[in-house]
Amino acid sequence: MWESQSLIAMIGRARSRKELVTEIRRLNMADQRRLARERDEAAQLLEQQRQMIESLSLPSPATFQAHLPDRPELPPEINRYYHDLLRTYVIMGSGSLDAEIQALADVFAVANISPSESLKIHVTGLESLIQGLGNRSARHVMSRADLLVLDLLMHLGESYQQRAARAA
Repeated sequence: MWESQSLIAMIGRARSRKELVTEIRRLNMADQRRLARERDEAAQLLEQQRQMIESLSLPSPATFQAHLPDRPELPPEINRYYHDLLRTYVIMGSGSLDAEIQALADVFAVANISPSESLKIHVTGLESLIQGLGNRSARHVMSRADLLVLDLLMHLGESYQQRAARAA
């Protein structure tokens, strides 16, 4: 049996299999490292957005309350509406949602919602949207969501400018 020609082929196949298993293991480890990096990146982006909100918040709301105009309470449905808008925006893109984004910005302007409060609503909706998603999907959703919040904040700024011009 040791002199058989099939033994050489069998040893060659075993060696090839060992090399293949080693390569698969190396690729799996590289994939795990990539997934961990993506997960950390998504968590870091959310944390940076939370820090932006905290840095933009007023130091003492009671101190500045006298200087702020009266603000009606936002209905609790606004978070759900924003979440639905965010999900639709991520799926469809901005093409057909410009009117909805403008309307939401107008509602925020009428309610005297600040950009930092708008960002807080955005981060809350984003966190609930990416919960349970895979790493690559979460990064995709976050990049699309960043476009939505940028669009919303631009419309909000324009709404505030229009309201100020009408008041003057």
